[in-house]
Amino acid sequence: MDDMLQLDAKALYGCTIHPVIFQYCEKLLNQWHAEGCDDKAMLATESGLLVCSPKAFKHAALERENLAKLLRDYIQQPAQCALADAGVIRAAILTYRTGRPQAEQQDSVADQTHAQQLLSDLVAEGLAKGASDIHLRFSKYFCRTCFRVKGLLVDHHQRNREAMTEAIAAALNTRSHDYNEVFNEQSSDSASLLVPVRRDGSPVSELKVRLQKSPLSDGFAVTLRLLATEITSQLSLQSLGFESDIINGIDCMLAQRSGLILIVGPTGQGKTTTLAALHQRFSEAKKIISLEDPVELKQPNVEQRWIDSSKQENGFATAIKIALREDPDVISVSEIRDGLTAAAAIRAALTGHLVTATLHASDSLSALERLRDLGCGLEQLLTPGVLRGVIAQRLTFQRGQPSLIAEYIVIDQVARQFALSNDYQGWRAHLKRCGWRGLTERGVTHLLAETPREYHYSSTGPTAK
Repeated sequence: MDDMLQLDAKALYGCTIHPVIFQYCEKLLNQWHAEGCDDKAMLATESGLLVCSPKAFKHAALERENLAKLLRDYIQQPAQCALADAGVIRAAILTYRTGRPQAEQQDSVADQTHAQQLLSDLVAEGLAKGASDIHLRFSKYFCRTCFRVKGLLVDHHQRNREAMTEAIAAALNTRSHDYNEVFNEQSSDSASLLVPVRRDGSPVSELKVRLQKSPLSDGFAVTLRLLATEITSQLSLQSLGFESDIINGIDCMLAQRSGLILIVGPTGQGKTTTLAALHQRFSEAKKIISLEDPVELKQPNVEQRWIDSSKQENGFATAIKIALREDPDVISVSEIRDGLTAAAAIRAALTGHLVTATLHASDSLSALERLRDLGCGLEQLLTPGVLRGVIAQRLTFQRGQPSLIAEYIVIDQVARQFALSNDYQGWRAHLKRCGWRGLTERGVTHLLAETPREYHYSSTGPTAK
């Protein structure tokens, strides 16, 4: 019994029970209550989960066998045994019989089904934790959830699979304007959701959520990205924590009338927010067309267009060509993900437009290798006036608070010579002689694998020399 699954209330909340099985479980509950055995309880869900209290598992073998037989007869599912506190099981049976508990109904959003409210509760929980993403992994019996908070996955819980599946399906069918499919666990889907939530006793508001669903070998996975709806008037490079020398370097890049400016870093390091802050440095006299997938932050004085790359082949590359015909001063690309988008961005810069974009790369110098990996020719990229500069950034957390550390390079003739000769080590050394400070000098040495080290091998493992 020690190695059996131990479930809490979240794992059973919203479970579905066959009517015949429910009647049997309730009958047992009433019988044991009359006998003064309130520490005995059991139930079986439609997913095949047979949950017993420890006392019932030890002393109610016949009832357990009867319940397993009912599962086989009515659900055609083998029983997967698990343990839970008797009070948790009783609460699950009571909730199934009477619906959502009265105490929770007081905090619910009006005119929502139970499944819709379940997703609203999950999103509200994520907001309360300060999460950027919610991860759900559906296996045969459970949905395991966790939250991305300050770069880490925290608060792992097992929740009821049937209830959470119904919540995701209901959200796609009723809360999305761009999902027109029949829900299928084994399909890959992406969609935008508007989820009503109540925060800190304030009136109900809708939060935009980006959903990505992917099939797995034993179920499916869902990632929910919680998106801020509007940027604050205080958003600026200074408020994000950029050092003054980097802001001056960025202004030097933005002073150019044309060229490509890149913001690089790994996933979840705040690149999209920095791009929005960059746009705030332009006056209203500039026409900015921003191509995004999805639109995460509503930005004043910016023409934001959602490019659904999952449904539009070559969506970003095509959108850049269209934007060029609309007399823009600045074209912004939320992320360069493929060679066609990179090539289109470079062509826009070559035709005399200022282009800003984000890119996944570890630091500013490796951005060029990343573009080469996408199929861009360095000769064209490093033509004078094309690539103006690169900003790299990382988020670190000190005492639970995010702190931004960044570096930048402005592309000059010397930089072009080093890059074209593929001498990145020499380029870095030259920059340091000129007073440049990279991410390592600014405080993120623990995040970067800087200098290759020689490893000696033994029976105890590798040793760095």
